[in-house]
Amino acid sequence: DPSISSGPPSDYMSGHAAAGGAVPLEIPMLDDSNVEMGFDSSPGDKITRECFAPPGKLGIVIDTTSEGPVIHKVNPGSPLEGIVWPGDIIVAIDDTDTRALSAGDITALMAKNMNQRRKLTILSDAS
Repeated sequence: DPSISSGPPSDYMSGHAAAGGAVPLEIPMLDDSNVEMGFDSSPGDKITRECFAPPGKLGIVIDTTSEGPVIHKVNPGSPLEGIVWPGDIIVAIDDTDTRALSAGDITALMAKNMNQRRKLTILSDAS
């Protein structure tokens, strides 16, 4: 399995090849649960949501897919637990379009601003 490691220290992110060639990367968590969330409905079976993630590591695993960066797993105790779910697509971080970015690019973008609150724009199933 190929490993991915660049940018932040290696304890911040790790990756391995998964079935289908997706490379999940974990953004470890921090003990801060000050998370805010808002909703915007959009046509079809998906909704666009905004949530504000606290400073620090977030405890989520992201896959690179043809639809964009998708949340693969939310670790127990993550400040985003109950806010984002597996299958959610990260379409923007701090109003920067992320749909064409890889999981590694998302991790680097999140790490770049890890000492401040970040706005995540998420596309979720409406059901």
